[in-house]
Amino acid sequence: MRLTNNLIMRRYMKNLNKSFDTLNRLNSISTTGELYTKASDNPAATIKAFSVRRDLSKINLYKSSIVDVKNILTDVEATISSLNDLTIDIGTCIEQAKNNTYSETERKAIAEVLKNYQVQILNNANKKSAGRYIFGGTNIKDLPFTVSDGKLYYNGVDVDTGTFKDEHIYVDLGMGMTSSTSTQVNDNTAFDIAYPGIDLLGHGVDSDGISNNLYNIVGDLIEMFENNDVSGLDQYAAKFEQKRSDILVQYADIGEKTNFVDFLDTRLRIDEENAYVKQDSLEYADIAEALMNVAYQRFAYEAALKVGSDILQSSLLDYLR
Repeated sequence: MRLTNNLIMRRYMKNLNKSFDTLNRLNSISTTGELYTKASDNPAATIKAFSVRRDLSKINLYKSSIVDVKNILTDVEATISSLNDLTIDIGTCIEQAKNNTYSETERKAIAEVLKNYQVQILNNANKKSAGRYIFGGTNIKDLPFTVSDGKLYYNGVDVDTGTFKDEHIYVDLGMGMTSSTSTQVNDNTAFDIAYPGIDLLGHGVDSDGISNNLYNIVGDLIEMFENNDVSGLDQYAAKFEQKRSDILVQYADIGEKTNFVDFLDTRLRIDEENAYVKQDSLEYADIAEALMNVAYQRFAYEAALKVGSDILQSSLLDYLR
């Protein structure tokens, strides 16, 4: 088969242009560090890269939520710790009042001290942080506990006579939050940040008619000491110790939740690092390797030019120059 000079020239120019395009592409990669600039350059890698970016976006959202949850847990833990300290002081007052040698005046003095502690209990239960009431349950905007005519109300309901439903505010922290119905979230797939103050202080009354609420128990003790009546003090002291134990249990529960959130935070950071590694491999070039590829391609291109000068007519060489 006879190869004409025109055929050789066309094929040579076609291959030379391909080599030049490759050199330009490799130069661009070594300069920008990006493996491709548009999706059509590498569709398969682009699809994977978009998936990784979507994962990174979710991780950043989860990390932001974890920061908020940690702040809430810190506030809740500090407040419950303060309540626990108050119960220790109140317990000391109760033990002092049991002393049969105490006079009516001394017990009234204890009652005045307990009034101050009762106010502090209410203030802690109405603690506000970052614009939200931390013990309001699902009600984070309005004051959760109020006192009217000597009675304590939680979100407008009497704590001794009212009925209260479970309250939840679920946050997705990367556990794959799902729901069994349109409104019911599976609680093992999300983190609950609602802390109803009614669960903290207690509600209802026992079979003896004694309030289960810490604030009201202290109120009853104040009334007893003001009247110098300690006939039922042992019963109230036992009730108070029960509430004190309940607060300690909730304090320990906050610690467990904090540890769990720390675990999720660590896991997300590991996932983030792995995602960035994937992103680098899909979108960004190894600069050392890219520069080496440029050098090889430039050598190949220059070699092609030299070959052309040997096999093509001078008119073509003039054109190339």
